[in-house]
Amino acid sequence: MSPLLLLLALAAAEEPATGERLRQAAARGDVVSMRRELHAAQCMAAHRDDAARLASPLPPPCDAVLEAPDKRGRTALHLAAYEGRAPALEALLAAGADVERTDAAGARAIHHAAIGGRSAALRLLLARGADANSRDADGVSALMSAAMNGYSESVALLAAAGADMNLPARGGATALHVTAADNLPGMVNQLLALGADVDARGTAHQWCGKTPLAMARGAEVLHLLRAAVMQREAPVKRTEDGALDLRDMGLPDLPPPPPDNLDDAHSDE
Repeated sequence: MSPLLLLLALAAAEEPATGERLRQAAARGDVVSMRRELHAAQCMAAHRDDAARLASPLPPPCDAVLEAPDKRGRTALHLAAYEGRAPALEALLAAGADVERTDAAGARAIHHAAIGGRSAALRLLLARGADANSRDADGVSALMSAAMNGYSESVALLAAAGADMNLPARGGATALHVTAADNLPGMVNQLLALGADVDARGTAHQWCGKTPLAMARGAEVLHLLRAAVMQREAPVKRTEDGALDLRDMGLPDLPPPPPDNLDDAHSDE
């Protein structure tokens, strides 16, 4: 085997290991190690017979490493988003990571950030062009992912970025359906304040033909949705932030929604 062919064979054999080390470093937020692995990818790219890369003094990192997936199809960008590692996200995006790359379940980095309640990561991804209305293979949007996990700040960020809270997932369920069925009164209240459709009906499975009120669990959720339905006939008072005002309805105060993941405080600095 010629020396050039040997170099190419060695580089190809090393790519999976480099991709794995890059994903692990991204999940830890270890930007120094990430840069080392990206540099290794650049060196591997330099040995390829790509004239454009060979002509560059610093070839771009090899896509096979930067977008290398794990067994669940997750890349380094997905893992950094889920863990809320904003500096790692910055480094990966600067290196050319695809912000719309999907994993095996059709989820993008924005979904992973929403599931983990990583507000800083969401802001960064949205600023870099992530689609606020993208849906995974089951039709679940990033906003629904954040809502069903009770992350109010992430829901507010996505709504402000233009996310449609009435996008249905498989079976026609909206975020309001899911949070009503999961007995999340604080999130139901927030979604109603943001304009969620209380009359939306599911189309299949357990949601078929049912509105959020029909799926509601818990007294507080039932009261909120009944009040929203009554608004069609008689306006219901709202608070300054747009939420339904239940003080004159003899209902107990709603508990405050849980904060988004507190790990943002240390991972985004």
